Amino acid sequence: MIRMYFNTQVRFGFGAISVLPKELATLGIARPLLVTDPGLVAAGLAGRVQDLLPAGSPVFSDLPANPGAADVDAAVAVYRAGDCDGIVALGGGSAIDLAKGTAVMATHEGLLRDYDVMKVIRKQGRSIGAQAAPVVAIPTTAGTGSEVANSALIIVGPGEKILLSHNHILPRLAIADPELTLSLPGALTAGTGMDALSHCIESLCCVNENPPVKAVSIDGATRVYAAIRRAVQDPGDREARSDMLMGSIEAGMTMADLTPGVRTLSFAQGYSVRDVAGLLGLSPTQIRGFVRSGLLAPARGVRREFRFTFQDVLLPELGQA
Repeated sequence: MIRMYFNTQVRFGFGAISVLPKELATLGIARPLLVTDPGLVAAGLAGRVQDLLPAGSPVFSDLPANPGAADVDAAVAVYRAGDCDGIVALGGGSAIDLAKGTAVMATHEGLLRDYDVMKVIRKQGRSIGAQAAPVVAIPTTAGTGSEVANSALIIVGPGEKILLSHNHILPRLAIADPELTLSLPGALTAGTGMDALSHCIESLCCVNENPPVKAVSIDGATRVYAAIRRAVQDPGDREARSDMLMGSIEAGMTMADLTPGVRTLSFAQGYSVRDVAGLLGLSPTQIRGFVRSGLLAPARGVRREFRFTFQDVLLPELGQA
């Protein structure tokens, strides 16, 4: 049986951020908590979005690169102190995932780890209910696609991460404005873009039969593949930025097609880091920090014909482009 989930409304295009006040009113969110990170505060993007929110809306910006349960608790405290009724997440996957965790814990009892999807599957955890706070996601990177995904990965202890997964934490709306990505540094553009590309190929290689998702995967991979170097080399390339952000959204949409609990793609250990670094105008150290290690397609949950490596298939094509 084919299952398809394309439930998040998306407002896409340069200047799309201007619709935020109207959309919040439509969703009935009168006092949102703005979740963002220190970098976006320093860059002025957080202030720009805050100006579009109802007066007095609180802000939580003490966000680390990888949010944990303590960060969720801190955001929940701000949410409750501000008598908030929704969340606006501005940033990359970390901000959006933290917002989803906050949406759960601000409205549910127990501990965050109680809502780990693996515990729920084993009937040892708590299910996320419809009372979860509504989230509006505004991505500033083109990578994880978390703005259209119903999951969030959060640290709950040393070496321990949990996955929240439920349609009740799917953002009610994603506002994807490529203009907000123009200031993203080249290294982050490359790293997040490779993440989006890998998600698309993961879905394309998955054994699950879902033709619409496969079509989205192909379009997303094509867009990111064609635009990533241009966006890295010329951050102001508006067409490239638009294609990168659309490709990232498509990558997030395709994640519904992946075999639960199994990642079907990560980049091969044997590829030339120096070659990829040269293509993207980065240092080998930067590349190592962004790409994953391991086989492109592990044996489980992947079509046999797709068991190849990043070096064997994609790198030669990049070298000819």
